[in-house]
Amino acid sequence: MPSKKSERSKLDSKLNALIRDQLIDALSSFHNKVEITHFLDSILTKAERAMLMKRLAVASLIARGESYAKISKLLNVSPVTIGYIKNKVLKGSEAYLKLIERINRFLPKERRKR
Repeated sequence: MPSKKSERSKLDSKLNALIRDQLIDALSSFHNKVEITHFLDSILTKAERAMLMKRLAVASLIARGESYAKISKLLNVSPVTIGYIKNKVLKGSEAYLKLIERINRFLPKERRKR
């Protein structure tokens, strides 16, 4: 049974689709990193930005073959969170995998697991 909080935070599916489409249109209209950064900084709180970066860090470490224990200790996330990211995102999102590959290319080589 959904909690009252999750029920209050849900949007009508048609409204959700409309807003999602507008967000995608807005993102696709940006011409450079400065515009994208300004937009993301404007719509996401500091905590939301930190959580997004943490999620990308978890995905990056998973892709590099790091253990759940190491990721959990390094990023202060639960094994459940790590498993969610691995199962729901990395195993089904080609775009997410491409982003993680890109992030890993820019990490210093000594930080990558061999």
